[in-house]
Amino acid sequence: MTKIEKPDYLSLITKRVSANARPTFTVRVCLVPELESELRELRALPANTPEQRAKYSTPPPNAGADRIVELEAATDEATLVATLQALSVADIAVSYAGRDPNRPAGEQWIADLTQAFVAAHNADGALVSDVGRDEWGQLLAVLPAAQLQRWHGKLAAVGMGADYPTSAKL
Repeated sequence: MTKIEKPDYLSLITKRVSANARPTFTVRVCLVPELESELRELRALPANTPEQRAKYSTPPPNAGADRIVELEAATDEATLVATLQALSVADIAVSYAGRDPNRPAGEQWIADLTQAFVAAHNADGALVSDVGRDEWGQLLAVLPAAQLQRWHGKLAAVGMGADYPTSAKL
């Protein structure tokens, strides 16, 4: 039987504090919404319907599928993947600084999601270094409220940490 060593809790705490380690998650946003709209519309059509034939000037039977592949590739090229990190108490203080109690919820979502921004990558995982927190905040200001609300909910959920059913006895 393998003996399991007890962890060095002080070292683990020190490491986590020094790394400012908090949970992260990613969100994807296509920067050309027309591509997403066309892709969603095309996916919703049954294959080779009159609407599809009219839209694509009587295409060959697989033209819709070919166009979906083209649109998926174009959407990936135009997609930004942002890494967001759960907010610390200090982050929340920055986000809420000078907050008007009558401030609309959407404005708070933008403030929190901007504060949570860590980095932006393209769909292939390469860092997009010219997109920082300021650019991210500007983008958030024009996104649909429902998208911001969903991401803000994820931000809150990831910040809550895991609910551990573990073998630890309390």
